[in-house]
Amino acid sequence: MKIEIVNYYPNGRELFFWILYDGPDGVDKVTGYASNLEEALCKILEWRHRIGNDYIDSISEGSSEGVGDTETE
Repeated sequence: MKIEIVNYYPNGRELFFWILYDGPDGVDKVTGYASNLEEALCKILEWRHRIGNDYIDSISEGSSEGVGDTETE
């Protein structure tokens, strides 16, 4: 995971532009903006959660066993 956050001042108002590179080797890229740093971090965490769930869902669909299940005899 890699995160870039840049603040800038268009029209005299501070905004935070962020980029999130996540997933295997940073292949998932998401960008956004927020009016303050706390909001930017919350959005980044929300997107990390979404991306993680997408990977878990894709693993679960490819297998009849759930994540962490073990085969018993």
